Amino acid sequence: MIKSSALLTKSEKCYFYTNIAEVFRDSLIIRKAPGLSLQNAAFPQKHMREIKTGKKNSYHIRRDSIMELTVRQDGSQARFVIKGDIDEPGAENLKSRFRDLDVSSLMEVSFDFKEVTHIGSAGIGKLLLFYKDLALNGGTISIQNVSPSVYELFNVLKLDTIFSILRA
Repeated sequence: MIKSSALLTKSEKCYFYTNIAEVFRDSLIIRKAPGLSLQNAAFPQKHMREIKTGKKNSYHIRRDSIMELTVRQDGSQARFVIKGDIDEPGAENLKSRFRDLDVSSLMEVSFDFKEVTHIGSAGIGKLLLFYKDLALNGGTISIQNVSPSVYELFNVLKLDTIFSILRA
């Protein structure tokens, strides 16, 4: 996550702000001027790698995942309220929180996707895993407040035949 540009030199700041090549969901691709160092940049070096596109001085910076999750279980019902994108670390968090529930007594699990703009394959895999566990006892999953882009993805993957999906 790019927190601040305070650690960039003046020439790096200027180049950084004027040469952002692409912003894409969870990444930022920048081009570095020859001779400038990104060692003192405001983003962690471990989140940067050179892109294998044949473009010299191109770097890929992954935005850190920050997904907030609130879970409530009331008898046979559970509700997950998710804020942020569901990427791989977020999916593992979902799985961990689901495992903390008393799955044997659950009949209905609802997910509120009001503040979810992206879900990756790991997140979709976890939803299917939850469905498998719930279906053994006749339970169901509903996903509410789904953004148009996530709804389209669910539709293409035919997940609307498995889950009850309601648009935002």
